[in-house]
Amino acid sequence: MELFGKRGLRLGLRERYALGISALLLLVFGAFAWVFHLQLKDWFIVQTHAQTRAVMGQIEAAREYVKDVLRPKMYSLVPPDAFIVEAMSTSYVTREIMERFGRWNPGYRYKRATLNPRNPVNRASPFEERMIRDFQQHPQRTTWSGIVSIEGNSFFVRMHPIRMEKGCLRCHGDPKDAPAELLERYGPQGGFGRKLGEIAGLDTLYIPVDVALSRIRASTLGLFLIGLGMLLVLALGVNLLFHHQVISPLRTMLAHFKAVAEGREELGKPLVIGRGDELEELAHGFNQMAHQIQRAHGQLSSYAETLEELVEERTRLLHETTAAKEMLQAVFDGISDPLALMDPRGKVTMMNRAFLQEARIRSGKEGLPCHRVRFDRDRPCEGCPLYETEELQGPTSLELKGPDGEDYELHFYPIRDEEGVLKEIVYYCRKITQQKAMERQLLLADKLSALGQLSAGVAHEVNNPLGVILCYTNLLKRQLKGHEQALEDLAVIERHAIHCKEIVESLLHFARTTETRRRPTRIEEVIQEVLSVLEPTFSKASVEVTRSFDPAVPELVIDPEKMRQVFMNLLLNAQQAMDGTGGRIHIQTTLASRERFVELRIQDSGRGIPFHVLPRIFDPFFTTKPPGQGTGLGLSVCYRIMEEHGGRIQVEETGPNGTTFVLTFPIEEVSLEGSDPDRR
Repeated sequence: MELFGKRGLRLGLRERYALGISALLLLVFGAFAWVFHLQLKDWFIVQTHAQTRAVMGQIEAAREYVKDVLRPKMYSLVPPDAFIVEAMSTSYVTREIMERFGRWNPGYRYKRATLNPRNPVNRASPFEERMIRDFQQHPQRTTWSGIVSIEGNSFFVRMHPIRMEKGCLRCHGDPKDAPAELLERYGPQGGFGRKLGEIAGLDTLYIPVDVALSRIRASTLGLFLIGLGMLLVLALGVNLLFHHQVISPLRTMLAHFKAVAEGREELGKPLVIGRGDELEELAHGFNQMAHQIQRAHGQLSSYAETLEELVEERTRLLHETTAAKEMLQAVFDGISDPLALMDPRGKVTMMNRAFLQEARIRSGKEGLPCHRVRFDRDRPCEGCPLYETEELQGPTSLELKGPDGEDYELHFYPIRDEEGVLKEIVYYCRKITQQKAMERQLLLADKLSALGQLSAGVAHEVNNPLGVILCYTNLLKRQLKGHEQALEDLAVIERHAIHCKEIVESLLHFARTTETRRRPTRIEEVIQEVLSVLEPTFSKASVEVTRSFDPAVPELVIDPEKMRQVFMNLLLNAQQAMDGTGGRIHIQTTLASRERFVELRIQDSGRGIPFHVLPRIFDPFFTTKPPGQGTGLGLSVCYRIMEEHGGRIQVEETGPNGTTFVLTFPIEEVSLEGSDPDRR
């Protein structure tokens, strides 16, 4: 068998088999060595964990002995203001004990790490500072352990938090309460200011593990090398056995095949292996095949002419089918809306160019379901009538909202044969998002107009009785001086009547069409004026306001007073959406010169607007605020003012991270028409 040819090195069957067996065994043994390494490492960590736990138990026992026994005994023996550090300080005693413990066990290193320590030796490292803060953020945690790398060396670290108890506050609380000897020795700066229950530091035990981990790696490597040697011996034996049992018979068969192919042997000469196994069966099969080939050779010539005629007919039909398909595809592509042809199971068989562009895909998606091709969904769209078309006698249509948030109008036209069997379905889709938005705006405008007229009539009818109620309330208050209970009842009546009068005034303001005094104004100046008024309120509520004004924005022909009302309402709503927890409001202006309009974005970091409330936020008298905190007319008035200016107001996005309102102003040529008379 040749191993070298025109294309360079070629591996034979024996070599490939040997390499495959070797790779498989190497993989298996490598996995075994890796598992062995992990088991050794886990065993070492468990043992180290148990050792550090025992040492920490001794440290804690010593600390509790000093705190519960030795310190109270010393307080009874020494003057009240005396403090013997060597016998009464838990940190000093435990550190001294662990220094002596470290002499007998050089691998252990103990440290009482703390922030603002009294003794500089106890100052926490950056790693220990991070762990102290972590324990402070998770006060329920009682311990932490693990392997860390410090300055290129690996250590097993165990940490226990140190919590301030009542008996600790004399020496760690207010320096005025501390013993004089302690202040004289350490000063009033470090170690004071602690509070009851506070995590002031960590009892930390370090054990170097580099040597142990290196031994584990060396043991694993030695095991792997031993296995590798055994693997080589095993692979050599398998290779020799495979050569004797498989390769030699195959070479005999290959020599016979080449001789027949080159004409040196007759096809009918039998191939004999004489082994009685699968290779012998293969040789017998070859002999039978050779016999059948000889018989079929005589029949091939008679079939050749017939086959040539069939190929010519098939080629002609193929050309005709291709031309018809190209013509149908050209008709499809001429339709500007998405159009597709599907089989009865809803799989796309043909689509036009608009369908590909709308779905943002390339060709090659034929044969996939519509919902997979169109919207990249695993399941059909909810309410889709495609799978009901089989039962329908005629076309059907449906409006639905796609996964991309757009509104679509879908049409399905079943195509049946003469027997009424459904063969194909024509799918036609049209995006109607803008149409639906325009219909909602027209409906809201009609609602505002009708409600404004009704509000004006109702407000006038209610305002007069409210004035009479307030008038008689004042008269009764004068007559009932000295009757405290009656005066309190009258105060309740007066307060609610005044609230009703404020609502009536809001109705009149909503219904009244005041004159719009528009003049060229820089919108940034109006915003700055509103922010200067709201700055104390925002500062008190911890609200940060950022601005990003496009210098290219020109003067807009607007009514500054009405725009102040709009900005005031939106900014106060943004501040109230933060629930008094503080946050950020970002105001941005952008010039879209080609479209001839200016966009103003007011983005807050509040709680957002619930999606089921969003379609109603511009409805009059609709509010989510508690009773007495809003009339529900603010956004309705803003909507009407923006319509008066030929602009729009809408919610661009909302969610748990905040809400963004977008105000769109048309850019008009600055003229004197309709401007303020004082500027003429």
